[in-house]
Amino acid sequence: ELTEQHLVTVSPVKHAGMYPTLLPGDQVLIDKLGIQEGGPKRGDVVAVSSDKPDAPIHILRVVGLGGDIIRVEGDMLYLDDEPLDRIPYQPLDDVLEKPGMLAMVEHNEDVRYLIAMANHGITNLSIAPMKLGKQRMFLLSDNRSQIPLGDERAKIRDSRNFGSLSLDKLRGTPRYILWSQDPATGEIRWERIGIRIR
Repeated sequence: ELTEQHLVTVSPVKHAGMYPTLLPGDQVLIDKLGIQEGGPKRGDVVAVSSDKPDAPIHILRVVGLGGDIIRVEGDMLYLDDEPLDRIPYQPLDDVLEKPGMLAMVEHNEDVRYLIAMANHGITNLSIAPMKLGKQRMFLLSDNRSQIPLGDERAKIRDSRNFGSLSLDKLRGTPRYILWSQDPATGEIRWERIGIRIR
């Protein structure tokens, strides 16, 4: 119990909010001491939660930090009024239960990471430019097509819904996929076990 409270914990992935990085049915090892000195960097995958007791841990990607000006228009992210570059990756239909996802490599200054979005039904949610305070971070799911919070079908919460978060909401760094089992078929996804989360 001491280990789980202070060193590491395992968090189940229950939705496709971090697809393609994480899939429903993945079990993720979270290093609670893994927050680097100086805090997170753009592109880092982090575990966060609210101050409520027994609040669930959310795994999201840091896309903006203190001093950055962030704006969102639909699935597009702007940093200091410049849209982040994206390069098409490849169709993800071979992995996803539901076809129709597009994969892109997003460039956030000197960091690159994979994101996904539906090729139809992109959310039209927009966020006016906001300058992040010194100890704040802006977090997005890798699956940018997630339905915004407030819709009864909502499955993910990120900064498009709750705004920027204080750095004291960090709960650790997701490190590895310890186990992966398809929730629909029960099939063990051996190829995912041991993958380092980036």
